[in-house]
Amino acid sequence: MSIIAENHKNIGSEYTIKGDYDKAIAEFSKAIDLDPKDAITYNNRGVNYDKKGEYDKALADFLTAIELDPKYVQAYNNRGLIYDKKGEYDKALADFSKAIELDPKFAEAYLGRATIYISKKEGKKAEDDLNICLKLAREQRNINLLENCEKELKKLNSLY
Repeated sequence: MSIIAENHKNIGSEYTIKGDYDKAIAEFSKAIDLDPKDAITYNNRGVNYDKKGEYDKALADFLTAIELDPKYVQAYNNRGLIYDKKGEYDKALADFSKAIELDPKFAEAYLGRATIYISKKEGKKAEDDLNICLKLAREQRNINLLENCEKELKKLNSLY
């Protein structure tokens, strides 16, 4: 990646942190114009489209990121999140499962897959994934993820 493309990518990340998604998208787009082979930049732009509710554009970027790097775990997870939002649960399940296959310690994918299992009323599978998510979140000292896993587990327990 060229220094100029990397600079646009970094500026895009700063705008993402600030919540200025339009400016972030513009910066990531400039980086893509300069280096169209960088999967991370497509993924990052897709995240911003997601934040704006532009799910089809987000899906397109996550797909491109996966095509450029078929082992890009975060892109599978992010695409799974979009499919979940669109109610395409089987596709979401496939993406979360692929992320887990590629990186069995990627806790966020267990949480995503568990939410799909809850939607599909597959309580045992959801519980298994949530327990793995909790274990990994504790090991990784990821408090936010730990809280989200606990919240979904309570939701699951209230259903059964």
